[in-house]
Amino acid sequence: MIATLREIFERLRKAPGDRDEGEREGAIRLATASLLVEMARADHAEKMVESAMVVGLLREHFALPTEEAAELVALAERELHDAVSLQRFTRALHEALSECEKLNVVEMLWRVAWADANLHPHEDHLMRKLCNLLYVRDADRVRLRNSVMEESRD
Repeated sequence: MIATLREIFERLRKAPGDRDEGEREGAIRLATASLLVEMARADHAEKMVESAMVVGLLREHFALPTEEAAELVALAERELHDAVSLQRFTRALHEALSECEKLNVVEMLWRVAWADANLHPHEDHLMRKLCNLLYVRDADRVRLRNSVMEESRD
């Protein structure tokens, strides 16, 4: 699976219309996982609760077995190690996802940021940056943050 996802991610340079559905889905999965992993690292103290949240969100969102979600996280970590910026991940999502789907990704990012019930300034900064790169409005970013925080209090 990892080799297949790596090949798919390498083909992201193709025009969106030139990709088949399998390539599109693999690219979306890897880009989403990469952003979630980056959010877990944003406060410079990657905690178990954040790591578990990343795997759980990927498992649930993409209907993956736990082992495949963990493999996807490992691949995302390797991709992030070699990445110069986050733009290739956000560009892949912006080009492939609808506005509603991008909002689902933003909600997952908030869930990772808030997994430890603490919003670090670096996490908030990263979220602003990612939302700008995904062309998500500030009002939607704030609404989703408030929704995730309120939900965790219940």
